[in-house]
Amino acid sequence: MEAFLLEDLHEKLVNILQHRMNRNPANYRFMMGTGSHSGNFLYKIGVFLKNNTIPFFVLGMSVNTEGLLPVPATVVEDYEDGIFLPSGMFCIYPDSDEEIIICLYHRIESSGFGSRTIEEGYIIGYRNQSTFDGLISNLKRFRADEIRKDGKVIVTDDDNVERPRLSWDDVILPPALKNDVRNNIEYFMRSEMMYRKLGIPYKRGLLFVGPPGNGKTMLLKVIASQYTEWQMIIFTVKTSSDNYDLNKAFRAAKEYAPSIICFEDLDSLFNSNLTMSHFLNKLDGFGKHDRVMVLATTNHPENIDPALLNRPSRFDRVWVIENPDVECRRMFIRKKFTGPLSEDFIDNLAYGTDKFSMAYMEELYIASSLAAINRGKDLPGETEIWESLEQLSLQVRGASHQFANRVTKIGFISG
Repeated sequence: MEAFLLEDLHEKLVNILQHRMNRNPANYRFMMGTGSHSGNFLYKIGVFLKNNTIPFFVLGMSVNTEGLLPVPATVVEDYEDGIFLPSGMFCIYPDSDEEIIICLYHRIESSGFGSRTIEEGYIIGYRNQSTFDGLISNLKRFRADEIRKDGKVIVTDDDNVERPRLSWDDVILPPALKNDVRNNIEYFMRSEMMYRKLGIPYKRGLLFVGPPGNGKTMLLKVIASQYTEWQMIIFTVKTSSDNYDLNKAFRAAKEYAPSIICFEDLDSLFNSNLTMSHFLNKLDGFGKHDRVMVLATTNHPENIDPALLNRPSRFDRVWVIENPDVECRRMFIRKKFTGPLSEDFIDNLAYGTDKFSMAYMEELYIASSLAAINRGKDLPGETEIWESLEQLSLQVRGASHQFANRVTKIGFISG
């Protein structure tokens, strides 16, 4: 349906150019497309044009009546089963051989709870190829700078999110493992000159595997927080995701370089529309797009093709993030439970939470804190903690097999 709507809008735009603006449409080349607000390469085009003192004017337009308005305006129009909000038309380098016409619109789809915007569309007509290519190249660079300045994490096919504010102190892992991960990342980031000297692509692939709920996503958030000069891009998997969406994600990684592109729950990435072979081809061909780090997580490495796991040019390092050992559980207890707990109790609790994931350790803290509040206390004491431990221990034992085989989505966008 979208292709039909764009073609129809294109026809109306051509009529406007010819009959309302006295342009000859035959002098223009046209392109059209759609995209999310944050992913659209025309992002903040008005600000870009003003900042670069590029001559332009804006007209409001009505696609139904093919009419123009004398000022920039938003026109609400019913259009088949959707609603269009044409944002107007940018006329850049007006009345010249370099003129570029950009028509922007938003489509809103009705739902049972009211209307919601689902995507933006654009139709572009241009007369000079080199002028158009230069404008788009500079606009993409401007967009990258704006998103970096705003401190955003790019989420493909969704709204961008605020960059997390975490540090390596928030990561609870065995010290040797934590240092190995951190050192590998930081060594890569400061080694560009060495990569250039050796003549090898400046890229790196890192994979975190292990049972759910043990901090793989926390590592991604810490990396996004700590290395702000590298733009973080999160690829979100939807039922409709396909190879084209994957191409867009890798293009974004190239445009925003130095960048980090993340694939959460890698084992659930591939379906009939998004194939493993295409993903492998993108990784293998990614040498041309350097200054990029690829990060991925998976709960089920056994479901991933060995061709992805066992070839260093794809994922150079693989780390196993397992359930926390007794020392990590003790570290968590000291960090989270700030009430007066005896050393013997802390030791008993650390050993008593054997087989607990970090997610279950967090639940122990939440459940005991709620129990304390219900009893009029500010902090959980040994009684509340022990009672919550007994309940959760039954749950862990009873659900361990199901839990090990369930993929839990914990990402930047979840709460």
